[in-house]
Amino acid sequence: ESNEPSSAPSISECAPDELSFLLDLRTDDFPDETTWSVTLDSLEVLSGGPYNVANDDITVAECLPSPGSIMSGRRTQSSSLQAYVFTMFDSQGDGLQSGIGGNFVVSINSIVVGTSDGVFGFSSQIVLVDTSTNSACSSGDSIVEIILNADYFATDTTWTVDSITKDGSELILFGVGSDPWSTSSSATCVKDTSCLEVDIRDSFGDGICCEYGSGSLVVKYEGQERMIRFEDGKNVAATIGSSCSSGKTSKKSSKKSSKSRKSSSASKSNRSKTSKKSSKSKKSKNSNRSNKSSKSKKSTKSKPKRNRTRRKSGEGNRVQVRRKEYEEALKEIQSRPDTGNPTGAPTVVPIPAITTPTS
Repeated sequence: ESNEPSSAPSISECAPDELSFLLDLRTDDFPDETTWSVTLDSLEVLSGGPYNVANDDITVAECLPSPGSIMSGRRTQSSSLQAYVFTMFDSQGDGLQSGIGGNFVVSINSIVVGTSDGVFGFSSQIVLVDTSTNSACSSGDSIVEIILNADYFATDTTWTVDSITKDGSELILFGVGSDPWSTSSSATCVKDTSCLEVDIRDSFGDGICCEYGSGSLVVKYEGQERMIRFEDGKNVAATIGSSCSSGKTSKKSSKKSSKSRKSSSASKSNRSKTSKKSSKSKKSKNSNRSNKSSKSKKSTKSKPKRNRTRRKSGEGNRVQVRRKEYEEALKEIQSRPDTGNPTGAPTVVPIPAITTPTS
């Protein structure tokens, strides 16, 4: 039985309290690998595919109930933002890149909210809100959207967004990478003029770009758009928001700085006391005890060197295992005819990247 969409209602037929959903999809050479879904807080409300015709232009138009009517009386899992999430899936992990390649465009109420050139891995996700306005949020709130373009080792990647105020910081959004070379999107509502601190981490310590794919994290807020990526290290943090430029700093950074100053002051005091005690003890110690102490110090210094050598050797093995896994995955995908580059992230507007890891 064909899963090709039947004649769908026109956008004009949607009721005033409904949202018009429009998907323009062009399949690649393997349409049977392509499926998609529309969800609201993990509840699936619409889906499509797999398809039968290669390189075919498909249009899906549907009327979606307002998110509020679905969520009424239902306990939400996420934030105050009630919005649908669209996800395009490819079962083989090479996106819509086979042959001449495919693409898709998603619109809500005749406004394009997401596009893809088909360059993704197993999935590509879009939050169905117009981020140029704050119509999905309450008065006095703004939308912040996070788009994670993962590399092959997506599950290494986690990210958080904190709202920074004079009273402290509050975690408002977080996420974890899922499938290799996938694109995931999350959004929430925050108070207008908030200063947001975005932190992205890689548990393995080799960054999210570019050895195993063109990974990045894109942040959209208050009309600004910033892309974060790093090639080495475990994490990078950045701030975004109009109030950040007015001198506000991260509460986390302030605490670290304060603790650092106290620690430094205490350390100096301890060194001063230790120095006085040391000068007295030197006079009372004999040369034999001094020689023993010297030998003991040499002995303790030699042990960490051997430990460090073993750690480096172990890390080298771990890297080799990862590289082998990655190369085998690439070989499997590239063995298929007319398959494009599966390692690229979906096209984003080029923005100066932040590449300085936090201490």
